[in-house]
Amino acid sequence: MVSGVSAVDPRVLDGVAPLIPAAGGCVAADPRSLQGVAPLIPAVWSLQGVAPLIPALWRVAPLIRGWDGVAPLISQFAEILEWQQAKGRVQLLDNGYSGFTGLFAGNWSFPGRQAAHWDFWREYTDWHNSELLTQHDVSSGTLNLSSGEALQLQRCDKPYCHLGAFYPQPQCPYDEVSGHTRCHDCFLTNHDWDSGWYEALLQNLGLPLKAVYLGSQDNLQSLLLDLQHRRLPVLFYWYSPDPLLTKLSAIQVLFPDTGQCQGMHHPDPDLSGVSCAKSSETLQKVVWQASAQGALSSARRFVEDFQLPPGDMEGMMGFHVDGGGLHLNAWDAACSYLLQAQPLQARLQALVEANPMMCVNGYMAADGTCKFCAEGEIQQDFVCVPCAPGTFKTTSQEGLDVCSPCEPGSMQHLGGSSECIPCAPGSCAPSLHARLAPHGTVLGA
Repeated sequence: MVSGVSAVDPRVLDGVAPLIPAAGGCVAADPRSLQGVAPLIPAVWSLQGVAPLIPALWRVAPLIRGWDGVAPLISQFAEILEWQQAKGRVQLLDNGYSGFTGLFAGNWSFPGRQAAHWDFWREYTDWHNSELLTQHDVSSGTLNLSSGEALQLQRCDKPYCHLGAFYPQPQCPYDEVSGHTRCHDCFLTNHDWDSGWYEALLQNLGLPLKAVYLGSQDNLQSLLLDLQHRRLPVLFYWYSPDPLLTKLSAIQVLFPDTGQCQGMHHPDPDLSGVSCAKSSETLQKVVWQASAQGALSSARRFVEDFQLPPGDMEGMMGFHVDGGGLHLNAWDAACSYLLQAQPLQARLQALVEANPMMCVNGYMAADGTCKFCAEGEIQQDFVCVPCAPGTFKTTSQEGLDVCSPCEPGSMQHLGGSSECIPCAPGSCAPSLHARLAPHGTVLGA
C-alpha cells in the first residue's frame, strides 16, 4: 500500500500502454498487455520544423492502473515526436494543450508579475549583468560562465547582423570606436529559428535589447542556470511546455496578439512588420501505427477522449529532475505526481467509467471484473474465444496471446488447445492446419 493506493491487480490494466517500471507505488505492467495504443504524444515541436528536439521534451500516455476507483490511471511521459505526421504514426485528435515559442524572464530578479508585459522591458534599466557579455566576447564567439566554463556562441552571419549579433535599430546603435552599445542581451538559440521573428519583435517594439545566439539549447540552459545561481536578470527564448521553464519558474513575456501583425512577417527584420506574439500550435496525440491497428476499439476511444490539463502537465514536469524534481526517469515522475494528484485521479476515474471495461490480453470482462481466459483460449474484443482445431495457443514476439497453426508434422483435431501433437508413426500432417491422416497414408498418393 502506497499513499493510500491499493495494490494493483495486473489483470486490470487496459491495452493502452507499454511496460512501466515499478516505482513510487506504480506496478510494472503485464508484458502481455502490449497490445494496445502505446504512448499518446502531444507533439512538442516547433521552430518551423528546422530545430533540433527541445531538451527533455514531453508527452503523456495513459495506462489503466486499477479498477477499484482509487487510482485508475497512470499518466506516463515518453520521448517526443515531430509535430508533422511522420511515416508509421497515427494522429488521434488534439491534446487540448498549446505549444509555442516565446521570450521568458527569470523570475528571481522580478518581484510580482510586472516582467510579464513587454512594455516593462522597453523601460527596464536595472541590469546587473552588463559585465557578463562584452562586445569582444561576441566578436570572439565565446561567453564565460562564473564557473570558468566557456560557451561557444553562434555567430550570426545574416546581412542584418553585426559582429555575430543582432542590434535592433534605432534603439541599439553600435559604437565602432568604443565597441559598446546601450543595449543589453536577449539570449536566443539559433539565428535560423523562427526566421527572424523575434529579431523583428525587438526592433519594431523599440526594446533596447540585442539578440545574442547561444548556438544550442544546452548552452542556453547552462547560461540560464548560471544566471539563476548569481541572481542576475535575464530575458531568453524557449519553447513551452518544457520542464526547464518549470524549474526556473520562468515568466512568459506577453506581446500584442498574433492577429495584429498577421501577414506582416519577413525573414529580414528590417523588412518585417512583426510586432506581436508568434502563433501557437495545438499539440497532438500520436500513436504508433502498428499499435493503433492492434488496439481495442474502446482503448482507442479512451485515448482519444483523454485530455491532460495544463496544470497537471506542468505538475508532472516538476517531478522530473529537469524540472527541479528528484526523478531521473520520466515514467516515475508521472507516477509520483499522480499518486498525490487526487483531483486528476477523480477526473480520470470519471473518464474510465464512461468507457467499457478493458482487460489485458488473456483476460475477459465478466461480473464487473477481469477473469483469466481458460487454457487454449485468447481474448478477442473483451471475450475469451477458443483456438480453432489445427491451431494452438502461444505467445507472439510482441507478448500477445495468439492462436498459431500447427507446424507440418504435428496436428490438433480439438479446439481450445495449447499445444499440437506430433503425428503418430505411419501418419503425417503435410500442411498447416492439417488433421490426422489415416494409418498407412502415403504422402502425395
